[in-house]
Amino acid sequence: MDKKEIRISEGIYYSQNQNERRSLEDMSSLLMEKVNSVHHLLRSNEELEEALQEEYDPDFASALEENKVVVAKEKAKIIELKLEIFKEYKINISVPEFVEDCSTGLFI
Repeated sequence: MDKKEIRISEGIYYSQNQNERRSLEDMSSLLMEKVNSVHHLLRSNEELEEALQEEYDPDFASALEENKVVVAKEKAKIIELKLEIFKEYKINISVPEFVEDCSTGLFI
């Protein structure tokens, strides 16, 4: 059986059989894409909130609310992916604190 070494994050590698169901590499890559997406959406939300404090714009307000929904959905997907990776590979992948912070925002 062929084995493949996969880089999970800095200094963390995992050896995987080539024929395993959903590859750890694919799952961790998707997880990091979603983390990056949340990061950019949160930054965009900060900019929209600043602009709205200066002058109200209904388009900005609408975009902000839409982004909040997307952030909540993406955070839920990240948590699901982390759980799936843990169940499948017994690996806990760390993500930035802002991703796991559910103290603000929407709960879906």
